[in-house]
Amino acid sequence: MKYLVTICIWLGSLFSCAQAQVPYAEEIAVFVRQDSASFPAAGMNLFVGSSSFRLWPQLEQAFPKAYVLNRAFGGATLLDLAYHLPTVALRYQPKQIFIYCGENDLAADDSVTTSELVARFKRVFVLLREAFPRIPIVFCSMKPSPSRWGLYPRYLEGNAAIRKFLRRRHATQYLDVSTALLDQNGKPDGRYFLSDSLHLNASGYAQWQNILHPIINRIKP
Repeated sequence: MKYLVTICIWLGSLFSCAQAQVPYAEEIAVFVRQDSASFPAAGMNLFVGSSSFRLWPQLEQAFPKAYVLNRAFGGATLLDLAYHLPTVALRYQPKQIFIYCGENDLAADDSVTTSELVARFKRVFVLLREAFPRIPIVFCSMKPSPSRWGLYPRYLEGNAAIRKFLRRRHATQYLDVSTALLDQNGKPDGRYFLSDSLHLNASGYAQWQNILHPIINRIKP
């Protein structure tokens, strides 16, 4: 009996370690539990990516006439998104997919080139397109922020490269959500950011709401 208990404890520890090694495993597990309790109906505007979407307060209320499902998580990179895509996107039946991701790839690793960034995005795109051959996929541009202003030239390069890639694909759109966050001098406008100088506040999300509103409502349920 002692031996069996020891084995069970060991297996439980092993499972916990395996979970801990998977980036954002706990957040993804929350999505799984939510889906188990009530699986999302088909036809949603699906939001995936990193914290700029994840932290959008009351995202669903921002678009009351649309069906919105937010499955952004943590400070996800495109690598994280590709890994978790089966859980946060491929299991659903969306009518559109909005992606905000890529900023953390460049912030976390100086060695990531624009070519590598686009290669990571392509991986995400191919997985989505294989599952959803015809639905619109919208990439929201990597934003400027005061705390990462030094990285913005790299974000601009990445945005331009991803925009070029999408231009040659059907049912895609590159959406500029960055320019609206700049002041008259072309710098990040502090009115739109939290005290961390990285994430958006309510005024910043109001800017995004205005930009996304016509896109979200272009396809009726």
